[in-house]
Amino acid sequence: MLTNYNTIGIVAHDAGSANIIVEYVKKFKNKLFLINVTGPAKNIFNANKISFELNQSFKTIVDKSDFIISGTSAKSVVDHKIRILAIKNN
Repeated sequence: MLTNYNTIGIVAHDAGSANIIVEYVKKFKNKLFLINVTGPAKNIFNANKISFELNQSFKTIVDKSDFIISGTSAKSVVDHKIRILAIKNN
């Protein structure tokens, strides 16, 4: 799935999605990942020593990413906000 993209944006808050996304990041180390993670997701990325371009703004992620992966948090709106912003910006 990610082989066709060079720059991948990641936004997540919940642990469940972060655990899955971290495995993609580990597998595709040759990609540039622009990451904005909060809450439990941030702890998971830190525990896995994922430090690719952390703490990127939503605008940077949308403007510079070829593809965006987000979580589906029930407790936070960050995942939903990035999808709305990406849709608005094609």
